[in-house]
Amino acid sequence: MRRILKKSRSLAAKIVALLTVTTAAVMVPTPAVAQSKLRETVSNPGAYDPVPNGGSEYVAFGDSFAANPTYWDQVEPREDNALCRWSKNSYPVQLKPNFSSTFIATCAGSVIEKDAGPEQTSNLLDRVRYAERAGALGPGTKIVTITAGANEAWDGIIRDYGVLQSWRRITPAEYGRRIGPSVRRIHELAPNARVLLVGYPHVVDSDRRLCAINMPKERIGVPVRVVVPDRVMVDYLGTINESMRELGAELHTEFVDIAAGFEGHGSCQPLEQRWVKNIIDDQAQDQIMAWHLTERGVAAQASMIMERVHRR
Repeated sequence: MRRILKKSRSLAAKIVALLTVTTAAVMVPTPAVAQSKLRETVSNPGAYDPVPNGGSEYVAFGDSFAANPTYWDQVEPREDNALCRWSKNSYPVQLKPNFSSTFIATCAGSVIEKDAGPEQTSNLLDRVRYAERAGALGPGTKIVTITAGANEAWDGIIRDYGVLQSWRRITPAEYGRRIGPSVRRIHELAPNARVLLVGYPHVVDSDRRLCAINMPKERIGVPVRVVVPDRVMVDYLGTINESMRELGAELHTEFVDIAAGFEGHGSCQPLEQRWVKNIIDDQAQDQIMAWHLTERGVAAQASMIMERVHRR
């Protein structure tokens, strides 16, 4: 019996040791490798574009309304283990052809400050430092875009996305306090750059009707629409937009009004007119995150930004 117990303990020790080594191997991130050795991926297009001396002409920061990753983009295995993901259907990628060089530092789920929310991926200052380390912000940088604030825990406790009326706490002063350090650092590193605060689109139209489900008949044979009154999105995103607008003189930024151009293209509009994806929508939109932008929506968003860039 003692011999059996001794052998059992020895076997158990070996199993524990093996599991420890295996777990450690899994938990150690794989270091990023040279671009030429990376497997072709769908997510993060342009992630390894060269950064010219003096900085990239265009640098993009922002949360999922800038990154707009699909569900697959967010889980796709990548050899660089990138936590921040973006898709080809995002305004920085759509804007790339307008610039000689582009550096994308968007990050779905990111916040302005590191204050609350276990799902937090990164904050804006982290991403500015990331761009700084890459040499992307410099005298050659001409345009910087930022879309940030929707993921913020404005009460410092929980991200409620306006459900608990946190929009009442959003003021230009508070928004400026949070985003100010990042914007000032960008100006220091890229003194020739225009910093554009890109506002959030209207997910719902001014009638405040939100379609949680808006399926065409082609999907299941009959059209299905579930409409609920919106009591959150207009006020929440609208208040953030107004704070962006009012901070121009203080932070030396420019506001890009996306919401105004989205009127008539909200959640409950017909498919060919709708720029926002609902929870259940046309089957072709399944990979897009709910309440985020379709290809038409991103194209419109990018067009509005370029219009502002040209309107010096």
